[in-house]
Amino acid sequence: MFDFKDKDILVAGRGISGLGAKEALTKLGARVWSFCDPDEFEPRSYDMIVLSPSFEKGHFLYAYAHERGVPVIGEYALGVMINDKPFVAVTGTNGKTTVVNMIKSMSSFRKAALCGNVGASFALTAANGGYDYAITEVSSFQLEQTPFLKPKIAIITNITPDHLIRHKTMEEYCRLKYKVAAFQDENDYLILPYEAPLFGLSMLKGRGETLFVSTTGKVRGGYVEDGFLTFCGERLFPVAKLPVKGDHNVADFLFAVSACKLLGLKNEEICFGIEEFRPADHRIEEIAVIDGVKFVDDSKSTNADSTVKALCCMEGSVCLIMGGSEKNLTYDEIFECTERVIKINLIGEIAPKLKAAALKHGFKNVEIFPTLESAVVDAFLLRPECVLLSPATASYDMFRSYEERGKEFKRVVDEIAHGAY
Repeated sequence: MFDFKDKDILVAGRGISGLGAKEALTKLGARVWSFCDPDEFEPRSYDMIVLSPSFEKGHFLYAYAHERGVPVIGEYALGVMINDKPFVAVTGTNGKTTVVNMIKSMSSFRKAALCGNVGASFALTAANGGYDYAITEVSSFQLEQTPFLKPKIAIITNITPDHLIRHKTMEEYCRLKYKVAAFQDENDYLILPYEAPLFGLSMLKGRGETLFVSTTGKVRGGYVEDGFLTFCGERLFPVAKLPVKGDHNVADFLFAVSACKLLGLKNEEICFGIEEFRPADHRIEEIAVIDGVKFVDDSKSTNADSTVKALCCMEGSVCLIMGGSEKNLTYDEIFECTERVIKINLIGEIAPKLKAAALKHGFKNVEIFPTLESAVVDAFLLRPECVLLSPATASYDMFRSYEERGKEFKRVVDEIAHGAY
């Protein structure tokens, strides 16, 4: 491991990543300076600059470091440097948070650390130690700042268009995603989807042993056979008894099961973890049924593919609430999956863009609302069988995060339940 003792290191960011990196480096004996606002910047001879994921390539710290020959890495990369145990790295456009939480649930009898983009600093987790393996979610932002990583198990759940405001092209977005496997060797494993889209597959390099997951046929890896989750011929758990429904969730379980088998977990541990698994908040989460209207919070949906998956899980008539901040994406595929949708309520800065896409596909019952609250109340008064919040884009025009957006949805639903509307 790199010797951080007595090194002068600048840490940029004061969120979970920045604070985690600062505490980790302090534990390792470094002298740490914090940066958040340019007015606070203290020019000096740094040995390294560590960035939170939100710092893009155009930030002046990159130029400052380049001019002085100072290495710049992200907080996740710092975790990779500090970590001395096997780790799983899960990336993809959708499903990665679900998969890492599934692996963690199946690892309840093991010393396993859950960290990375899922909400805990990999750097601080690695500095604290005490685990046998780490389960990490890694985003394209984090991979952009990570020059080297060699996970024991790399998982790519899918790759569909996303984050093009930052990465500009699908080619660059794919290149970053495929970095997760680029330095693996024949002693490592790469798990890929058999059916889900993987753009730019020719950019995928690495020498890890490749396995697949499939919900429709037998593959080398995880698949469904005779109604059971199966890994390399070994049946583990009946699909009919999974705690969450939908083909995408079946695929996610197969990713998690495959990883856990490769980690050496026993079948009874895996099955117990499947039974105990509960999805994260704001991901196709049923939160209430009021006067026969079901409310589903899918605020974590930040691209078209995830909204399509949410719609596929719905039963009966749906009023869909969409919209948020611009991500330079297209949304045509959503309007090809609106058989159950009786109305679409739009919010946010991309509402006009979404309305134009809906009308282009012949879906005319679409309306723009000034607030999420007004969109939810209108949806309830329509009395569909389901009101689905699945925005298909980021939240940063109206909210600080998808979590805040989901909490506002829940607040309004709670007021409806108590007769406010």
